[in-house]
Amino acid sequence: MTITYCLNDHLGFVTINAEGIVSVDDRRAIVELMVKDNSLPNTSSILIDVTKIINPPDPNDVQAMAMLLDVLMKRFQSKIAYHVVQPGFVTPYMLASLHALNASSRVQAFMSYDEAVRWLASS
Repeated sequence: MTITYCLNDHLGFVTINAEGIVSVDDRRAIVELMVKDNSLPNTSSILIDVTKIINPPDPNDVQAMAMLLDVLMKRFQSKIAYHVVQPGFVTPYMLASLHALNASSRVQAFMSYDEAVRWLASS
């Protein structure tokens, strides 16, 4: 399991990259680090790349994932895009975004990296 994040100054958003087997605790840990990182601008959009995660999210974890989205949306006042490549992964991520407060227009899942980046760049 590896989860990292970095500010992509060129594209203007924070990228979270996850790979391997990732648990909700792993997700929680990276969100906690990001919230405390004062070098990340509050206006940053976020691209969460889950294309290299081996295990699909457990349906029982959807609520916890939604709460993590809430935390990110409070800290960063812009959009959050999930980049997923496996169709079976889209539904749990979209369910989490539906459960998150005020996420309807701020969180989306995309199977195309380019589409995700275009959406993040749009106002």
